[in-house]
Amino acid sequence: MIIVIITSALLAVVLAEAGKDVVLLTPKNANTGPIHGGGGGHELSFSCPFNGAITDINYRVGLKVDQLSFICTSWAGRTTFGPYGGGGGSPGNIGCPERYYISSIYGRSDARLDRLGIRCRHDTDMTTHGIDSGSFGGMGGSVFDDLTFSAGNRPIGITIRSGDFLDAIQINYGNTYLAPLCTNCYQYREEWGPKHGGNGGGMNAFACPNEGVITAIAYRAGSMLDFLQFTCVSLLGQTTMQPYGGGGGGTQYRDICEPGMYINSILGRSSNGINQFGIRCVRPGTTGASPGRHGHGGDGGEPFDDQYYALLGHRPVEIRIWAGAQIDAIQIKYANMPVHFPDWYQGEQQGEEELSDVF
Repeated sequence: MIIVIITSALLAVVLAEAGKDVVLLTPKNANTGPIHGGGGGHELSFSCPFNGAITDINYRVGLKVDQLSFICTSWAGRTTFGPYGGGGGSPGNIGCPERYYISSIYGRSDARLDRLGIRCRHDTDMTTHGIDSGSFGGMGGSVFDDLTFSAGNRPIGITIRSGDFLDAIQINYGNTYLAPLCTNCYQYREEWGPKHGGNGGGMNAFACPNEGVITAIAYRAGSMLDFLQFTCVSLLGQTTMQPYGGGGGGTQYRDICEPGMYINSILGRSSNGINQFGIRCVRPGTTGASPGRHGHGGDGGEPFDDQYYALLGHRPVEIRIWAGAQIDAIQIKYANMPVHFPDWYQGEQQGEEELSDVF
């Protein structure tokens, strides 16, 4: 049995390294700042999950910056990345006020990072320079400042070089959506729906990258569902997830939500496999019951319907699929995660279409 459970922030990278079909559009105005420091140490990169932002930095410092840890805040909570660097120097912390995030950095550097400072601005602000919230470290090296990169943008990814010391830092700035930076602004809830189908096949799990939503499926079906694939849309682009199942079931089709809509629940029929599979498409903010598309496959098995979770205002955030030569079972985790379509997303023609084997 294969079990692959990957956080959405890392999923696109993992799929790309595995040779999967991943298409991610970079944010508009994305701009990578310069490297501040030298080429020593080894390189690591990270991005804040749940469309969050960096709000605090823990550090160790002497004449130069020895160590950094970054604290990301989002409506789902706080996540710490690091520590990066060594254990020298004295510890300290610098951060932004509540509902503020780090919008840009400045400082001093040469072959290492000598000094680091931050600016903070409110989570509703993507245009001002923000307020200077202090700096730490020594006075060696040359001055640097990323101020110009933050106009209309915010840090969306950080690359660090470190070993026994903090050697360099580089920030990628972009204008991606920023959710409110407070856990009490939004009460996150999630729940696994029932498993539909049998006990065969190997299990895989996935989540749409960047907290995206599912907008289309590709499938093959005869009397059973033989093949299934999902298309995700997020603020960073469109991603075609890996296919599951075999090559049976005849012609391959797609079932596509109309523009501005996404899949909020599934329905169908199941026995020792998935006999029939259907989807419901809704617009963000829709409440109440929504009609299901007609199912794909045969009429065997017993009916199932996950609409209960959609009526709670939840949507799919993680999917488990058991598959071999056919789709043996499916289970969905539903949560009340917000839906944010990018302004460039116009959707595709709704309904079904026949496909060549392009997936």
